[in-house]
Amino acid sequence: MTRAALVPELYVSDLATSLVFYLDVLGFQIGFDRPEDKFVCLRLGEARLMLEEARSLSKSTAPEFESGEWRLADLERPFGRGMNLEIEVEDIVATDHRLREREISMLLPLHEKTYRVGTERLLVKRFLVADPDGYLIRFSQQMKRETIDPSDLWRRALSRGGSGQGRPESASSTSTRTTWPAARSMSCSRGFRLASSLIP
Repeated sequence: MTRAALVPELYVSDLATSLVFYLDVLGFQIGFDRPEDKFVCLRLGEARLMLEEARSLSKSTAPEFESGEWRLADLERPFGRGMNLEIEVEDIVATDHRLREREISMLLPLHEKTYRVGTERLLVKRFLVADPDGYLIRFSQQMKRETIDPSDLWRRALSRGGSGQGRPESASSTSTRTTWPAARSMSCSRGFRLASSLIP
């Protein structure tokens, strides 16, 4: 099995229950597993996902963390708060039908969504479900891709006041403005300090 450059690994509360959902309901297949560790690597098309049954739902102790049990806090449902996993499929309608046949509740039903990527506009169909532990799974299929006239992007930005004209700023607002590179640097620094503080 070809190894992807990025493979999420999710702690689950009960691997057997999760496998019923991912294999029987979503249609994943097992790439490889380690039953002795209650671990499995799944695949669906080009998507890869690893599941491991958590040995505890409590925050890892220092010895547990050093041994590879990376739980920075107690695990409480819904797991994976603040993230969702997008999985591209070849036939979103068939995938949607598969889940409806199994009476899986949709958090967001099948719908269309448009995104801008650089100078292109993408039209996708997607829907959102949650796995048994509450991880959000977003299935999508790209339906249309078209090039955007760059001048149109500027017209849209200017129509929303993107030029800054007609909006005088006070001295205080100017002095406290943070540029994007500086904001990104501060965000990374704060994130590193936060992550460090969470390690047992």
